[in-house]
Amino acid sequence: MGLLKEFHILSRQKDAKLLPIKYFGLNAQPGYSTTVVTAHNFEYLPDVVALEVELEQADDLEEIFVREDQERHAENR
Repeated sequence: MGLLKEFHILSRQKDAKLLPIKYFGLNAQPGYSTTVVTAHNFEYLPDVVALEVELEQADDLEEIFVREDQERHAENR
């Protein structure tokens, strides 16, 4: 996941040379062949389970930061 993010960051930097980038996701369902999905942005790959988990984790962490910040402000009043 970290490597995908790094590729995405590097491809979006101001001085980055514009290169066509494609990300690939694999999906394997019991009884079916593995399918390959491509996208120009890794966030749009439907089969990146790690991305879904990381996004949920980021949301949870953001909620904790907001709550802790509110508690700190309430204590300092």
